[in-house]
Amino acid sequence: MKTKSFSLALGAGGVRGLAHLKILEVLDRHHLKPTCIAGASIGALVGALYASGASSQSIQSLIQAEWLDKLPEPGGLIEKIIKPVQTLRWVKVNLDGKSALQPDKIIDFLLDHFKIKTFEDLQIPLHVVATDYWSGKEVVLNSGELKPALMATMAIPGIFPPVELDDKLLFDGVYANGLPVSQLPKNDDLKIAVDVPLDLNPAYKESTMPHLTEFSQNMIDRLLSNNIQQQLKHDTPDFYLCCPIKNMGILSFEKIESVYNQAEPACEQLTTQLRKWEMIP
Repeated sequence: MKTKSFSLALGAGGVRGLAHLKILEVLDRHHLKPTCIAGASIGALVGALYASGASSQSIQSLIQAEWLDKLPEPGGLIEKIIKPVQTLRWVKVNLDGKSALQPDKIIDFLLDHFKIKTFEDLQIPLHVVATDYWSGKEVVLNSGELKPALMATMAIPGIFPPVELDDKLLFDGVYANGLPVSQLPKNDDLKIAVDVPLDLNPAYKESTMPHLTEFSQNMIDRLLSNNIQQQLKHDTPDFYLCCPIKNMGILSFEKIESVYNQAEPACEQLTTQLRKWEMIP
């Protein structure tokens, strides 16, 4: 097999971004590692965990043990009581008016579990994209402490608070560069970009009338997805892997298994492309 260097851009999308784990599982299966990862929002978080040297399967196993296995069966009073309690294990309600929730718990847990504190602890170079609140411009974080960088790139307006860092006020990277192909090295043989857009499909749900929050967030998702498509015209990867996830809100973490299942077609596309490049048998 030919030895080709490749780098990886992982896109934003909330829970949809956990589809990245299935894509990374394909690479692990064939003992392929990127030279660099660039990510926005959930793409940056998944990228950081993977860049620590952890396998995709080990990250999925942690999610299974610490989250999915502890969720109640859907429907009924027990779910209404236990599900919020389970959620509060990982995020806390923010009372200062800057946001609804504070993600310190989950970030601290993940960084401690994978024994990473700084970018310099990572085995694969990582570029995290955030957005400068005052200018709206992209800010790239790739050295120093990981926690503030990850909290900044995941600071969904109104849900998680912005982060003050280096005299800047930073929030969700998706608003500046939701699929940061532009941050990948120029000298790699291949650049691969993985996008996880929302696919709104009325046939996928029994009810087609969204509630207010869902409607607003989905429309924002559509606008941001359009921004990504415009950016790709200027920063075109060698392979754009689109992994649409049907009717999945950014915080629907109880539906992770559905995300995994919906990622399978994209995994097959990646495998086919790797064969075309003669990187796998």
